[in-house]
Amino acid sequence: MIQCYAPTADMLDEEVEAFYKEVDHVLTEIPKQNLLMITRDFNARVGEDAGENDVLGKYGHGQRNDKGQTLVDFCAEHKLFITNTIFCLHNRHRYTWKSPDGITRTQVDYILISKQCKQSVNNARTSLGADCDSDHNLVILTTQLRFNKTACQQTTSAGP
Repeated sequence: MIQCYAPTADMLDEEVEAFYKEVDHVLTEIPKQNLLMITRDFNARVGEDAGENDVLGKYGHGQRNDKGQTLVDFCAEHKLFITNTIFCLHNRHRYTWKSPDGITRTQVDYILISKQCKQSVNNARTSLGADCDSDHNLVILTTQLRFNKTACQQTTSAGP
């Protein structure tokens, strides 16, 4: 599991690129067979899927921005899926950030998972009741992981 914090929306594009390069470097060191999950505040809005890719569901929140497109491209490159865009939920269970005035609400926090584990996701939503003293809502992912059974070989030793 990787947890990190992306540069804010007012940062320069070079800083955002450096952030993604650093995450890319970390991902290259993880074996491909490992379950990969990335949780973070990406400060990006991916919006809803327009059917152009298979990295997010059709239930995102809001309109995609440039940083959202960068995230979508990053997920496509690394075979990741944005879990909290899969389920048809009320908007209050989709948005993850609320402005200080309480009016603007958007989805900028995501949980990414390896595409091969997408079928294991049972639910992904925000929890409005979690008191974490933040302008962000807690994102909760419920999964049921299924592991392949490996054949155990019994070894017998011949006695004298």
